[in-house]
Amino acid sequence: MTDITRTKTLGAHENVFGPLVMFVTKVSEADDYCVAHSIFPTGVFVPVHSHEDRETFYVISGKLEYWNGREWTTLTAGDVADVPRNHVHAWTNVSGDDATSLFVTTSKMGRFFKDIMAKNATMPKGSPGPEALQELGMIATRYGYRMGTPEESAAAGLTN
Repeated sequence: MTDITRTKTLGAHENVFGPLVMFVTKVSEADDYCVAHSIFPTGVFVPVHSHEDRETFYVISGKLEYWNGREWTTLTAGDVADVPRNHVHAWTNVSGDDATSLFVTTSKMGRFFKDIMAKNATMPKGSPGPEALQELGMIATRYGYRMGTPEESAAAGLTN
């Protein structure tokens, strides 16, 4: 029997230090995968980082800029970015419109996002400031993820 999930029962988009994320599948405690819908408001960025979890992004609308550790690539509706394990990367939306995507990753990454959502509930929307980046770094460390330094993000053109 197939397990059918209705997204309207899973909640609304929540702030993940900039991007807004809503899980389309449940985030399990098991070593499994999860699917989420994301909205990148214009001007939002995800700083340089890496993690052991593979991620695959499918752009639904708008324009997302993807940093692969060396250069930026523009992704538009229908484009897919497959981020390998431990690959240094970053995201930004410098277009005039919100960008949306579906992404598939591990449930471990989903739990990481849930922890960020819980902490971030009281922080302002938008790209993370210095205090938020410090908090994000502490949560990332608990999961074994690496946040790039402010200098690494600045070298990629990402600054507040």
